[in-house]
Amino acid sequence: MRLPHAFTRALAGDQRGATIVEFALVAPTLVLLLAGVFELGHTMYVQSIVNGAIQEAGRDSTVENAQLDKIEAQVRKRVGPIAPGAEFVFRRAFHRDYALIDRLEPFTDVDGDGRCSNGDPFEDLNGNGIRDRTQGRDGQGDARDVVVFEVAVTYDRMLPMPSLSGWSDDNTVSGRTFLRNQPFRQQDRQSAVENCEGPGVDEPGNGKDPLRKRGNSKKPKPPGPPGLPGNGNGNGNGNGDDDDDDD
Repeated sequence: MRLPHAFTRALAGDQRGATIVEFALVAPTLVLLLAGVFELGHTMYVQSIVNGAIQEAGRDSTVENAQLDKIEAQVRKRVGPIAPGAEFVFRRAFHRDYALIDRLEPFTDVDGDGRCSNGDPFEDLNGNGIRDRTQGRDGQGDARDVVVFEVAVTYDRMLPMPSLSGWSDDNTVSGRTFLRNQPFRQQDRQSAVENCEGPGVDEPGNGKDPLRKRGNSKKPKPPGPPGLPGNGNGNGNGNGDDDDDDD
């Protein structure tokens, strides 16, 4: 049956229902975009709560006889309502000073080659028998120790992002704070002295500190005050040409 010409012309010019078709085309992209914005906003909110909680917990931990279990429970209590069912991993590492955090352990350059090698003694701040970057010893430490307090929070995502965009099922945010313990008593603790083995070239942790790498040209250091040695470098080896030392 052939439709009347007037009917087909009216049907071709009818725009009713076009909006529904256009919305069906753009709806998946719009929903994914909105879900991503909400998920990122929730992540930023959780991150801000974790940062505040870890800083407060870190301050409470620096006093003498601090009850660390109860302090960590307070962090869980603050973060729990916005990240239900979250898993918490805490880590405390203490250092003797701020300047030693994540730096190569100081050594005495006996042979003057600018490297910790061939039996040069070094201060084993980690107590692991290897010269490496000082990640600190586990625990809260003692009076006047610098503590790096970290927490990692893993929780299920608020929206079904994995099925929409291929994201992971959970999300992890972390917080860190640096604080010094209160001087509640005197401490007398010394680090062990170890010796570097081998040439100190290919062994990890025994080479030059990449954070303190300098160019080939060296500027002469100004002489010290009259009557005092002018080549001390503050690392206990008295060698002004040590590239591995911290200025």
